[in-house]
Amino acid sequence: MIDVSDDDVVARRDTLDGRFLLFTKTDRPDTHPLPWTGIMVDTGGDGFGLSLALNPTTRPDPWWAITLLSVAQARAQQEDARRMGPLIQDQLSHLGRALAHERSRVGQDAQPITFTAGHEPSPYAWTEVHRIPHRLPLSPDPLGKEDGITQEQLLLILDQTFADAKAPLHQRRLVTLIRDHVRTALDTERRRLQRLRP
Repeated sequence: MIDVSDDDVVARRDTLDGRFLLFTKTDRPDTHPLPWTGIMVDTGGDGFGLSLALNPTTRPDPWWAITLLSVAQARAQQEDARRMGPLIQDQLSHLGRALAHERSRVGQDAQPITFTAGHEPSPYAWTEVHRIPHRLPLSPDPLGKEDGITQEQLLLILDQTFADAKAPLHQRRLVTLIRDHVRTALDTERRRLQRLRP
C-alpha cells in the first residue's frame, strides 16, 4: 500500500507491466535542484520509498544520482553475464557513457555500496544494494516478475532525475548528454523486456 497525498505528487511514471513510480515533493527545500525529493516505488507486492539527491551531499539519507547510475550499470553487467545480447550490450554502453559524464559533472564517484544476495532464488549473484544505513531491494527475476525494484524502474528514476535537473549553466550540456544516454538505455531495456516476455 502506497499512501501519498495527491498534492505531494509531482510526477508519475509507469513501467511496461503496470508498476508505477511517484515522485513527491514532501518537505522539499526551496533550493533543491529537483522539483521533487522522494520516490515511492511500486515493487510488485508493496511500496518502497527512497530519497534522491542530484548532487553529492553530506546528508546521510539521500541516494545520489551517480550511485543509482552505478547500480543500474552493475545490474546490466549481471544481465549481460547471464544472457549476452546486443540490447543489453547497447544498454551497458550508454550507461557507461552516462556514468563517465556524471563523474565529470560532480567531480567524484558514487557512494560506497555493497552488493549482497537476497532471500529469494535468483540467477543473479546479488539482488540487494546496501549503503549504510540504507538498503535497495532489486527484483531477483530478470523480467521483473518478482517483488523488488526492476532495472526499468531504476532507469525511469534516472530519466526523471536528469530531465528535471536544474543544473548551473556550465553543467547543462553534461546533464543533457547524461539524460540522452539514460533515455537510450531505458529504451533498450524496454525492448529487451518486450522481446523476452511472453
